[in-house]
Amino acid sequence: MRYALPQSTICLELITSVCSMNHLEISLFKVSFFMVSKRALIYEEDGLRCVTPYERSFEIRIKERWTGKTIAELFAGDFRFLGRGLAGSAFRLLRDGDLKLARGRKELRVNEGHRVAPGESLWLKSISVENPIPATPMEILVETDEFLAVDKPCGLPVHECVGYYYNTCVKILEASRGYHLFPLHRLDRVTSGIVVFAKTANAAREFEQVQRRRSANKTYIARVSGRCTAGEVVVAAPLRVDRTDGTVSISEDGRPSLTRISLMKYIPDMDESIVKCI
Repeated sequence: MRYALPQSTICLELITSVCSMNHLEISLFKVSFFMVSKRALIYEEDGLRCVTPYERSFEIRIKERWTGKTIAELFAGDFRFLGRGLAGSAFRLLRDGDLKLARGRKELRVNEGHRVAPGESLWLKSISVENPIPATPMEILVETDEFLAVDKPCGLPVHECVGYYYNTCVKILEASRGYHLFPLHRLDRVTSGIVVFAKTANAAREFEQVQRRRSANKTYIARVSGRCTAGEVVVAAPLRVDRTDGTVSISEDGRPSLTRISLMKYIPDMDESIVKCI
């Protein structure tokens, strides 16, 4: 992909990561004096919705479990999703003003050995390089004065996450419809299906109360290889989410989970089953 960028500079060390989406593999990079746009420019190419690299500042609030760690240790561990190479550059970024530590509105002067504490925040000035997504339009299923329901395609995150900001369901809908939306639940990026948004804060609160009362159910329809056993199959296993890449796997230290699976239809020609998961 080639595109012209307005001239603007920002200093950051070389950071390289590789992501894959379906059959697409892309090398993402951030380099010192990389020419970037002050704001994101969005375009389509080869069936993909792409975003040019852009400057962005964001806040990371220090959590209890990070207490006592140095900034370099955080970048080498919990913050490694930001890219390899930042751990050794954390103090230089602080010195150069691309990384700041604050308590409330007061900026803190810290040395390389400073250990963070709750109540502090890290402000990082960075270059955002977003992953492309399939340029598949979202179908509006239902819209009322309070709610909006869409059919989310595969490959599109619901809300902001690592590698995605403008290329998210929320931002695309807000840009096209001109008003703020409140995500009420989520589907994984690789999962297609119905996603409901609230159009007002009051509607979002009402929906949250319904969820807390557990008077709403979420059902998944999946297509799987082979012939699924007739009747109900119960799968109970602890699941753990890898915060670096979002993958989910069975793990002894994971959170308890239970899924009830029932066969809806078997397709002999393809040796595949359509199943309902609750």
